Amino acid sequence: MDAGTAALYLSNGANFVVAPALDVETAKSATAGRYPYFPGCGSVTEITQAHELGCEIIKIFPGDSVGGPAFVKSVRGPCPWAALMPSGGVECTEENLAAWFGAGAACVSIGSALLTKELLNKKDYDGIGAKWSRRLR
Repeated sequence: MDAGTAALYLSNGANFVVAPALDVETAKSATAGRYPYFPGCGSVTEITQAHELGCEIIKIFPGDSVGGPAFVKSVRGPCPWAALMPSGGVECTEENLAAWFGAGAACVSIGSALLTKELLNKKDYDGIGAKWSRRLR
């Protein structure tokens, strides 16, 4: 959420920064250090600002709430340079992924659809990896 927190994680070995919102100071700090910064944006204004700050891929968050695949498609018209990564509302189904990629998403972010609290509470990390590597092939 802020440059200080991002710096803390980067100094402890993180290779990139993902956030739910765009923070100008975090963008400047991360991109100056050549770390990818994926800020959450929900408008063309934020997307353009993130791009101007050096963000190469921009997280659309919350993806389903800001308009879903139709929003991505609408943004890509006037902003064909925008590499968009929807997050929130992305599901592990062929239909859902096809809709996002068909709309022009560069990539997607899937969180709770992959790792639920139930799976994490079991701490069966090998089982989680095996489950998803089979499913995503």
